[in-house]
Amino acid sequence: MNTLIKIMLFTLIPLVWANATCTKDEAYNKMMILGAEGAKRMHAYMKNKNAKVRLISDYVTRVSPYMEREEYSKACAIYDEVAKEYGIDFNKDKKITMTMKEIKEDGGKKGGECNLGDAALRFLNVSNTLLARGLAKTLEKDTMYHKASEEMTLHPSLSCKLSQKLADKYHVSYEIMMKQPQYKNEK
Repeated sequence: MNTLIKIMLFTLIPLVWANATCTKDEAYNKMMILGAEGAKRMHAYMKNKNAKVRLISDYVTRVSPYMEREEYSKACAIYDEVAKEYGIDFNKDKKITMTMKEIKEDGGKKGGECNLGDAALRFLNVSNTLLARGLAKTLEKDTMYHKASEEMTLHPSLSCKLSQKLADKYHVSYEIMMKQPQYKNEK
């Protein structure tokens, strides 16, 4: 057999097989890692707009249709492509976020009081309220704001505590936030 054909077979078959067997949990794990890495890069950029930070942005629109149709192998192929392009190692970087297994075990609380959904809701509520007040420039410089966002997918209880500290610092009432039209069905 020609050497080039052998190389192609032994190189491409494992890649095709790996993508063909991507599970729902693996796809979500990759999505969470890219999301956490994207947030980390965005915060680095916000802290120093002159920093040479490659922002991860367009993959979400490319992969969303596949995730919605539960075509996880196709979604994983895009996630792998983005990871390669941005130098992200899924095995090494999986420590920056929770896995689907952890989320399924206790809702992502990781032994704390607040799950991933709570952390996201609290952070977004505080963030949206402060942005509506015109405090975007202030938030860019607020390390607690960045830390609350970064910790959301790895330590949601810490993120909830930091979001509450932000709410206290900027005099944002959680009850008032929840009365905003986009949250009227929440408790």
